[in-house]
Amino acid sequence: MISTVTERLDRIEEACRNDFGNISSEFTSIKASIEILQNDLAQRYAVVRRADFDQQSVSLDSASASTSSSSSSEGSNLSGIFDITGDIKIRFKQHFDRLMKARNYTFDEMCFSVVVDIRSLGGNIKISTVKNFYGGVGRSTVPTVNQINAWVNSFNNNNAE
Repeated sequence: MISTVTERLDRIEEACRNDFGNISSEFTSIKASIEILQNDLAQRYAVVRRADFDQQSVSLDSASASTSSSSSSEGSNLSGIFDITGDIKIRFKQHFDRLMKARNYTFDEMCFSVVVDIRSLGGNIKISTVKNFYGGVGRSTVPTVNQINAWVNSFNNNNAE
């Protein structure tokens, strides 16, 4: 009688171990599937953001080209580009200052935040470049202006903060 009870308990214990093993293996499989889906989603999001960034860059390049060509017929081939860059600087400072105040960031923290945001949009910019652009120090290259314009436009497109 005791051996029968012991045998039953052993079978129940083995069945529970098997069930737990199956559940554990299924959980591991589900977890792996979720990780794959998260990675796929992140990659797709990066591609979409990159496409948006590239489209904004092309838009700025074509706007610069058309403004430059029309202003060259007026005698100054650079005034249109400076007007566009000046407009972007004004909008950049407005967003930058508003976000810095809303987030209660220091100037350096806000510059870092801009760098992170621009990189998430597919760009590549340094903190010193953001600081110089904000302060109007030095010349801004077309890629820098494009990246900062994409950052400003990302707030217009997303109505973020």
